[in-house]
Amino acid sequence: MNRFLESAGKRLGFSDENGFLSWAMRQGEGIAVPEAMESFGQTQSETVRATALSALKTFLERNGYRYLPKGLVPRPWEGEFISGYTRQQIIQLLGYLDDPLQKLFVLFQKDNGFRARTTLCLKWHHVRPDYDKALSYCHLYLENKYYKGKKSAGISFIGPDSLWLLKDLVTRGRVQVNKEECDTTLPDEKRWKCECKPIFPFAYHAILNAIILAKKKAGLPKKIQPTHGLRKFFENSLDKCEPSLDKDKKNQLEGHSIGVRRRYTEQVETLRPLYERAYPHLTLSEDAVADQKMKALLDQVKTLKDQSAGYGDLKLQVDRLTLQQERLMRILEEKFGRTSFSTRGF
Repeated sequence: MNRFLESAGKRLGFSDENGFLSWAMRQGEGIAVPEAMESFGQTQSETVRATALSALKTFLERNGYRYLPKGLVPRPWEGEFISGYTRQQIIQLLGYLDDPLQKLFVLFQKDNGFRARTTLCLKWHHVRPDYDKALSYCHLYLENKYYKGKKSAGISFIGPDSLWLLKDLVTRGRVQVNKEECDTTLPDEKRWKCECKPIFPFAYHAILNAIILAKKKAGLPKKIQPTHGLRKFFENSLDKCEPSLDKDKKNQLEGHSIGVRRRYTEQVETLRPLYERAYPHLTLSEDAVADQKMKALLDQVKTLKDQSAGYGDLKLQVDRLTLQQERLMRILEEKFGRTSFSTRGF
């Protein structure tokens, strides 16, 4: 929105969101509004064009402007597969983010697989229950509203990568801890009792721009979606588990399952060990990756040993059958004479 206001505002005569909305309402069903948006979109890179236009479209429609044509917001690289980040690319990305809170956001995103706006809504009471217990894999206790709709959050966790930096930022006062009990169970949010500050004190467009700049400095592929690429990394990591995770459980971690709030507590404790099993694929730790490679090597050695043992058993069976054949031949020769039977005929 800010980039649009800066580029189009001076030319069209408005300087803030209210001015933009008033101007759009005055245009009615004319082509001025979509043309202004399309002109702005052409100034943006392919990486952010769809996101920027979608934000403008959502703002107008939520405030009563209903005249935008279909197809105004492009689908980036339609028909093409867009991969997420790799482990090495996330490490490179982190190297070009200056603010530790920005780094923490990236770590949270790749650990929990949430959509970016959900992660930005996190407050201390979402982390506190498991953080206070010093658990290695902390569940994020979201309110009911986050589990509704097509883009619901998963029943997910954060692991050692995120927790290490989170603890450091708590110690340094960059993340505010609320020791008071919060009550966010009432249907009316206005009646919630919560004094928690957001863990991430920046707006979506701010972290989006920071990640885009870091991606550019790191020389990462433009087609990787700045924030959604971290969610794809999470999903791809779950796919790498051997043996594979149960499909329904994996869907619950990712947020693809319908009605994930049923038996919520039971589900959390069922999913926690599965998340822990998947974490060697999620972590950025060199030690964990080395352990993972060593485990794969040991599994290969075990498989070869099992195969060798199988060959040994087969040889014993062949030797046993050979002895039985020879014993039977001797019995037959003694009874009927040597000329009646031969090993070739038998």
